[in-house]
Amino acid sequence: MSFTLAIWISSFAYGVQTIVGKLTAKYSLSNPWHLNFVWTLFNLIIVVPMAIVSGIIIPSSITLFVVSGFFLALGNIFLTYSLYKLDITIFSPLFALRTAFTAILGLLFLGEKFTLFQYLLILLIFISGMFIKIDENFSFKKFKLQGLGYGIACMFFLSLSSMAIKIASVNGNYWNNIFWINIFTTLFLIFTIPMFIKEITKTPLKKYFGALGYSLFGGIGRILMFFGLATNVTITTVVTSLPLSMIITIPLVYIFPKLLEKHSTKIYIYRLILAAIMVGSAIELSLR
Repeated sequence: MSFTLAIWISSFAYGVQTIVGKLTAKYSLSNPWHLNFVWTLFNLIIVVPMAIVSGIIIPSSITLFVVSGFFLALGNIFLTYSLYKLDITIFSPLFALRTAFTAILGLLFLGEKFTLFQYLLILLIFISGMFIKIDENFSFKKFKLQGLGYGIACMFFLSLSSMAIKIASVNGNYWNNIFWINIFTTLFLIFTIPMFIKEITKTPLKKYFGALGYSLFGGIGRILMFFGLATNVTITTVVTSLPLSMIITIPLVYIFPKLLEKHSTKIYIYRLILAAIMVGSAIELSLR
């Protein structure tokens, strides 16, 4: 599979995953810790057979896989909490922050240089992200980042994980690399089991179907994203950060008003404008 096709399929899969995840959070699993662990475990189960066929070996850079798994576990936690706390039309555009965070991390740890214009682009992405939460009840006096912080933290830790994945994937078999990243991510999340263990026996099997769908689309997106990250971190980050779930969600809210979220047309136009600013700035920044 070509690099371009892989990252675009990954982006689409992530877009569908966000919608399936929101539906699961809203109608099936009420505890974010529960959903987060289940979908991460399902991802591991999907990867294991392919890794066994291709051959599993302990990578020489095992520490980088541990670090990547740790950051990915944190990113997953904040991602799942964001599904519970934020509208899709708020959360989806926040993925543009990954490009900004990746640029900042490159500046801090890789010695990359930026022009004044590029610094302004990063600032514009963050400012747009701060105000995309505005809805019909907005007031400057009552304005808080409540809920939005989960999305911002998610993008930060996913950016850290992406950098570690890029470095760790220089050597080794592709499926072997995916296997170890998923292993360590799941191992770190085992410590969250006490947060939902009482609900396991009380949850009907049918309630997990949404989590399974969330995992399947997330697994496809993640596997193809890892493939892209091994080739080019910046382009992969930009394409997989496009707010496709937002574009899918807005028509759905007019067809099924109570399914996901509901706001006025003015709010959706406003959010689309800010999303366009964030994505456009991210693309321009990635072309540096």
